[in-house]
Amino acid sequence: MMALHDKRSSKILLRSPNWVGDAVMATPVLRALKRSQPACRIHVLAKRWVAPVWENNPDVEQIKYLDGPHASWFSCVRGLRREKYDLTVILPNSFSSAWLALMYKPAIIRMMGFAILCFVGW
Repeated sequence: MMALHDKRSSKILLRSPNWVGDAVMATPVLRALKRSQPACRIHVLAKRWVAPVWENNPDVEQIKYLDGPHASWFSCVRGLRREKYDLTVILPNSFSSAWLALMYKPAIIRMMGFAILCFVGW
């Protein structure tokens, strides 16, 4: 596993699972990230119906919504690109989650999660 103890991982995006039960079971991942790097700032990208799982978590600095009345996929990518995340952790086992992270890749340094090795060389 890659070391998270360097300054490059100071801003982390965690792509939440899309279902409440899966998100609840993913909370130890967030806790481990924060424990391994206490000074990091963690943002969670989640569907609106899953966001309440993350709202009162003391390790989450901000929740970004993946859906909404005025949200489009491209506006989401633009917003994520502006944030300049150092690390993206992709928890859902879905191509669309990995693809979204790849679309704003110029702004990120490292990714962990779904089939990242498939995309090496892109």
